[in-house]
Amino acid sequence: MRSHMGPKTLAICAAFVSVVAIIVVQGLLTDSSNGEEEEGESFVVNGIHYRTLTQDTVGAYDYDDLLEEIVFPPYVIYKGNTYVVDSIGWDGYHEKVFNYIYIPETVTSIVQFTCELEIAVLIEISPLNPQFMCQDNVVYSADMTQLILYPYTKTDTSFTIPEDVSSIGENAFADNYCLEEVWIGSNIQVIEYGAFLNCRNLKWINRTSIGNTLPEGLLAIEAMAFESTALDDIHLPDTLHYIGEFAFYDTEIESLSIGINTAYIGDNAFGSCTKLETISANNAYYCGENGVLFKNHPETSERTLIQYAAGKKDPVYRIPEEVTNIGPLAFTGVQYLEELVFPYSMTIVPPMAIQSATSLKKIVLTDSILSVEENSFYRCQNLEEIEWGSYITAIGSSAFSSTNLTKLVLPDSVQYIGNDSFSGIPELKSVYIPENVKYLGSYLFSQDFAIGDIEFAGPAPRMASMCLSISEEDEEPFMLHITVQKGFVLPDGAIDDNTILTMDVKGQLPYPYENLIVVVLCLVAVILILRFVKDV
Repeated sequence: MRSHMGPKTLAICAAFVSVVAIIVVQGLLTDSSNGEEEEGESFVVNGIHYRTLTQDTVGAYDYDDLLEEIVFPPYVIYKGNTYVVDSIGWDGYHEKVFNYIYIPETVTSIVQFTCELEIAVLIEISPLNPQFMCQDNVVYSADMTQLILYPYTKTDTSFTIPEDVSSIGENAFADNYCLEEVWIGSNIQVIEYGAFLNCRNLKWINRTSIGNTLPEGLLAIEAMAFESTALDDIHLPDTLHYIGEFAFYDTEIESLSIGINTAYIGDNAFGSCTKLETISANNAYYCGENGVLFKNHPETSERTLIQYAAGKKDPVYRIPEEVTNIGPLAFTGVQYLEELVFPYSMTIVPPMAIQSATSLKKIVLTDSILSVEENSFYRCQNLEEIEWGSYITAIGSSAFSSTNLTKLVLPDSVQYIGNDSFSGIPELKSVYIPENVKYLGSYLFSQDFAIGDIEFAGPAPRMASMCLSISEEDEEPFMLHITVQKGFVLPDGAIDDNTILTMDVKGQLPYPYENLIVVVLCLVAVILILRFVKDV
C-alpha cells in the first residue's frame, strides 16, 4: 500500500529539515569560529606574553621591560586551561638586557624572531630538558650537534665551536660586537640564516697563513650568514653547494673564488662589498670574468649577470652580448662604475637590477630594450644621463626614483609610465612627455621640488590619482607649470591641494586654419582699402 503526503505535510517536513540543517550548520560554524579564536590567541601572565599554538601548548614570544629576569614556567594557566610552554622566542625590540633566563624542561623550540636578541648575562636550562643544554652560557642541542644561541652580551673576543657541532643555528651569534675570531670545527656542514649577522668586529674565521678558511665538508651557507661582519677574505671549500641571499653582504672581502660544486648563489650574496675587486668561478653553474659573476644557462650559451664586484675600478662596463638577464641588486654599492652599456641580447631591464649603483652616472639603453621594470635604477643617486633606445614602451614603478636627473626627455615610443617612476629627484627641472603616452601612474614626480615645467606633446593620457602631485601634505604649496596642446583636459585628482597648477596651451591662437582665415580677411581688407583709395 503506497502512502501519499499532501502538500501541507510536505511543507511541514521541509520546514523541519531546514530548521535542523540551520542548527547543525550554526553549530559547526560556532565550533569552527571558536577554534579559530583559540588558535593563536595571545595573553600575558606574570609579564610574559604567550600565544596559543595548539589546544594544549603555547609559545612565549615577548615580555615586559619591567622584568629583571625571565623564568619561563613549564606550564601556564589561562581562563582555567593549563598549557604546556612548548617554545620561547623574542618577537620585538627591547633595549633591556636581562640578568637571568631560565628555560624549563617542556621547551622543545627556541625561536629567534629578531636579530637584536635581548639575551641574559646568565642562561640556565633545566637538566630535565631533553632538547637543549647550556655550556659556558652558550645554548646547544642536547646532543651538541647544533649551536643554537651565543648571547650577544658575551664579551669574549675569541670562541672555539666544539668539534661535535655540525650546524650553527639561525641568528646564533647575531649582533655580538665583541667577537673578533671564531674557530669552526671540521664537522660543520651548515651555517644557518643570519648566524653571524652584524658581528661588526668579526674578522677571522679559522685564521691560517693563507687567510680565513671555511672547513672542507661545509655544504651550505644560508642567507645573511656573514652579513655586516669585518671579514676581509674568505676561502670557500669545494664541498660548498649553497650560498644564500646576502650571505657576505657588506663585508670587507677583497677577492672570491667559487668552488667547483657550488650550484646556487642567492641574490646579492656579495653585494656592497666595497673592497671586492675579483670574483673567480669556473664550474657548470657559474663563471667569473674580470670581477663579474655570471650564472650559466646549461643548455644554451646565455648567461645571467648576478654580481658586479662593488670595488671593481673600471669606470665603463659593457655588458657582454650573451647576457640576457641581470639578477636583483647585482650592482648594489658599486664604487667606481660611471657608465653602463646594455647589450642587444637583452629586451628588458629587470626589476631592481641596477638599484643602488651609487657611482653610476650614465646608462646606454640599446634599441633592443622594450621596457625598464620597477625599481631598475632606484637610488642610483648620481645617475644624470640616459641614452634612450628607440623602442622602449614601458617604464615601471620607481624605475628612476631617487636619481640625479636634471632634464627628462622621454622617447616617442613610451606608452606607459608607472607610479613614482621619477619621484624624489631633487635636481629635476623640466620634463617632456611624448604624444604616444597612454597612461601615467600616481605620484610620478612626487617630492621633485626643483621641477617647474612639464610639456605634454599629445592629448591628455589616462592619469592615476595624484599623478602630478608634487608636495606632501605638510609642505608649502608648490607651483607647477605645464604646457599642453589645444583640447588637453587635465583629469580630476591629477594634482593635490598643495600643487598650484598653471597651464599654457601651446599654439592655441593662432592655429593653422585660423591663420588662413585671418590672412584671407586681411587680404580682402587690403583690397577694399586700395579700391576705396583708388575711387577717391
